[in-house]
Amino acid sequence: MKEAKKIHLQEKVLPLAREINLLNATIDLPLRFDQISEFRGALIAAAGREYDLLHNHREGDKKYEYRYPLIQYRVHRGRAMLVGYQAGAESLRAVLLKVRNIQLNNKTVPLRLHQLREKTYTLRMSEQPRYYRLQHWLALNQENYQKWLALDNLQDRILLLERALNGHLLSFAQAMQWQLPERLEVRLRDLIQHKTVKYHNTPLIAFDVEYRVNLNLPPLIGLGKASSHGFGWQIGSVEEKKR
Repeated sequence: MKEAKKIHLQEKVLPLAREINLLNATIDLPLRFDQISEFRGALIAAAGREYDLLHNHREGDKKYEYRYPLIQYRVHRGRAMLVGYQAGAESLRAVLLKVRNIQLNNKTVPLRLHQLREKTYTLRMSEQPRYYRLQHWLALNQENYQKWLALDNLQDRILLLERALNGHLLSFAQAMQWQLPERLEVRLRDLIQHKTVKYHNTPLIAFDVEYRVNLNLPPLIGLGKASSHGFGWQIGSVEEKKR
């Protein structure tokens, strides 16, 4: 009995939910999707390399660090947008207070806020499936892209995408320092469209999809490859279509 009690006391209780802070800044700067990389580089140059969450490089290290980007660059309704999570929200706030102008296309451009929103969200498992939509989602790395091309069965392709999405959601949760207390149940609901794009001169497929999962997620999160560059933008939950 004593040994059983000792084992019980050593059991780790996982948190059922995780609160995260999200800062969303829309900049009064017209921007196209294909200009995101230029805008990103201009902001990094103006802020300084010490703000490593802007670029995902450690100070003094030229090598890119593969970690979930806590600051992400987007285009929203024709304007530049920045989204920061947790430490990224704090770093982004400091950058916006510091930087007044950026050099974009050999021009000095003022960095003026159009809208600033900050909110705390709760990540938690959901008893009922929640429905979400992803835009420009780079679901597949180069290896899985080749697998996709080799598959001639739609069902097998869907399974490949669902496995990728499951991994991307787990990576997001890990970046938010939350270990899920239950298993994810991910299902693609609709493959709206897909097209071939180039990212760093590598051909990849960008998907627009709707999916369901037993997880309550905040709006605006980025999932998948190159989410820091505007890909994989989750535009919010969607209601279940009437049958």
